[in-house]
Amino acid sequence: MSLDYKRPDYYTTAIRQEASFQTAFCVQSENDDADDECGDNEQPLGIRLHGGPQLNAQGYTGRGIKVAVIDNGIDGSHPLFHGKVTGGFKYRYGNRGEDHGTHVAGAIHMMAPEAELRDYRVFGPEGELGTVQSIANAIMDAYLDGCDLINLSIGSKRADAAIMNAIQYVQRKGVVLVAAASNFGDGDVLTNERAYPACFEETISIAAVKKEHDLPVVKSSNSNPSVDYAGIGDRVRSFQAGSHGYTNLTGTSMACPHICGLIAALMSGPNASKFRRKEGRDAKVRELLKQYTLDIACEGFDNATGLGFVTFLSRSEFNNMFGNKRSSRTSPSPLPPHRFRAPAVSSQHKDEKHPR
Repeated sequence: MSLDYKRPDYYTTAIRQEASFQTAFCVQSENDDADDECGDNEQPLGIRLHGGPQLNAQGYTGRGIKVAVIDNGIDGSHPLFHGKVTGGFKYRYGNRGEDHGTHVAGAIHMMAPEAELRDYRVFGPEGELGTVQSIANAIMDAYLDGCDLINLSIGSKRADAAIMNAIQYVQRKGVVLVAAASNFGDGDVLTNERAYPACFEETISIAAVKKEHDLPVVKSSNSNPSVDYAGIGDRVRSFQAGSHGYTNLTGTSMACPHICGLIAALMSGPNASKFRRKEGRDAKVRELLKQYTLDIACEGFDNATGLGFVTFLSRSEFNNMFGNKRSSRTSPSPLPPHRFRAPAVSSQHKDEKHPR
């Protein structure tokens, strides 16, 4: 008898008790710094700080990679997606709009413009399943639909067994899961704010930092031992649903797709052969990310930014992005003169992920 997963009957699956899940969205920042974000032919600053243009120029474009966006929906008609939103499923629907999911998917697309995006809508006022079961089913369906990566810019203070089991299953099958650390933070790195699914050890948990030279942490970004890396999550410029343009949002939801898109790009092009086999993909990705991580905040691993800021840029290229600018913090400091290398810390950190 095969114990492998089979697609459920959505109409007969019982609706589970809800666990206050929400998109890991923090605050909308309408057109903040819009004139400073990018010129006529430039990508948004967040994309550039993660090295998107250099990444794509070297052949890392996401070609052949499928990315699932489990969120409140994607406006696939937005012209800047260039037809790369290719499928998915709406578990829940209604009139809540697709602003959050479209913004998230836009950042992934700008980092990995040739990756296919799959839209799994799990939020909305109507649907045969509750939100929690919709998320669990979306994770399983993303695997069954051939997705290589799943972006989870969602969060709850409560863990759910159905979601945990789905995450564990697809991660063993070679799907890489990238999750927003969530926005319950108090600005104190010594306090722990936990949220799920980011605190499950199978996910890569992403905190949010600001677009300033020394990358200060966004105050609302969760800090805990499960944080793996940091990405730009402050006044992030990406696609706006229902329009042909952009909008700015802040939160770990916006940091997460920068890293997810970067991973999608790195899994393609010159690295494609390394990731054809699905076995052990998560470990391969984590090992690869060490080559593109700049240590920030405290030296080594810390609860606010994990192993550091992931970017395709070298330290000198990153510093040159700001020229002579410095942040307004009291003691601004440049990024360290090296990429982070600390396998021992990485191994210890993984053991500290929340137990299953």
